[in-house]
Amino acid sequence: MKHSPMSRRHLLRYSLSTFILSQLGGLKLLTEGEFEERAWAQSRDPHRFLHIFLRGGWDSTLATDPVLGEKRNSGAYESIYLREEIRAVPGKDKLQVGSGLLPALPAFAALPTAFINGLYVDVTAHPLAELYALSGRMSLSRGREYPALAALMGASSANFPSHLVLGGRIPLGETAVMTPPLGSNDMDGMRGMMAEPGLEAGWNVEQTQVLRGMLQDFNKLERLQAAAHRQPQMDSWMRLQASLNGIYDKRLDQGLGADPDRLTRYGVKDSRDNAAMVLGGYQLLRSGLSPYVTVLLKGFDSHNQELTVQKPLQLAFAEALLVLVQDLRQTPDPQRPDLSLADTTTLLIGSEFVRTPKFNDAQGTDHWKSASAILMGKKVRDNTILGQTDAAAHALGWDNQKAVPRTADNALTHEAFAGAVLLGLGFPDAQSTLGKEAVHGLFI
Repeated sequence: MKHSPMSRRHLLRYSLSTFILSQLGGLKLLTEGEFEERAWAQSRDPHRFLHIFLRGGWDSTLATDPVLGEKRNSGAYESIYLREEIRAVPGKDKLQVGSGLLPALPAFAALPTAFINGLYVDVTAHPLAELYALSGRMSLSRGREYPALAALMGASSANFPSHLVLGGRIPLGETAVMTPPLGSNDMDGMRGMMAEPGLEAGWNVEQTQVLRGMLQDFNKLERLQAAAHRQPQMDSWMRLQASLNGIYDKRLDQGLGADPDRLTRYGVKDSRDNAAMVLGGYQLLRSGLSPYVTVLLKGFDSHNQELTVQKPLQLAFAEALLVLVQDLRQTPDPQRPDLSLADTTTLLIGSEFVRTPKFNDAQGTDHWKSASAILMGKKVRDNTILGQTDAAAHALGWDNQKAVPRTADNALTHEAFAGAVLLGLGFPDAQSTLGKEAVHGLFI
């Protein structure tokens, strides 16, 4: 391996990483050599992770798990689903797409893509199911949060900011204190955090330096007065503030705005709609601020008028997803300009569960004990289907790469899927904290 002297920036990140990982009992503490090797590997082969979470439970029958084969005659599905269009992704015979995602067919054709169906969910209450989907941890306790996948990646790599969250909050668990994300409900708020205090008032460089010095002196005074057990946390905070000054100097706030043409292409109508969130995910990846981004979309908990509520939401998302993939393919990676963001980014798209195959009295659907997801981009094994539902839409088990009747031992869970994602993207220490062997076949 090629080693180079550690820069001040790498030294700062290393000292921060050793402290962060010492606080996370499940994560392996990096030695200086291991950290330097990871930093070097990331500079040569950057990996980015964009998790798009469709909040509320999306209708996979309109997406990745349409009514095919025995399902058409089972009587388990609403008859109107049988009339919805189904198409294969061009050049990918295994990937059948329902009518809700048809606009995204060129996106699935352009990037390596895998569909994951029949993920077993034993509880469909939103708070617990979100924990399953965002963190991979299976728990019946609402009294504890577990780190989301992006949080685990940020903690494991000691990146600052560890990760970025757009559109709401996510589970952080033991990473909440030492590796908090930068989060905002919309890109206007995120952009505002990138502008240093005093900037809008027109402060010059000298005035800004005075402010930074005052904050530094205040932190030192706070550390001296803090109890002994809190002083290491203050040390960490002071290092983080030094990193924040470096972010301010980059003036990322100027690059996080979207031009009118791009807003139109994504279909943005207001700053907090789903199209704006998808566009925001692209802007954050392009900025290079953090490789790990979570974007939360809203509105998919459709208990009324399924095809006039859920399907338009899916179609609008599919159209924005197509533009996102086009932009990723055309945008150089900020760390490796010779590669595109499409070359360096893995996308995970999913929801906490799917919808019932039959309509309720309001012509809508309810929560169903199954989940589905989409993986796209870097390292994904193309034209892959993992998991399956039976003719009655129940999640099947998964044994030796084959669908089998589900038992307690072979259920394809979020835990096994999350383990595969972390392992496939190069985070074996974070994957090991899940306590379950990862499923195979999703990554190359």
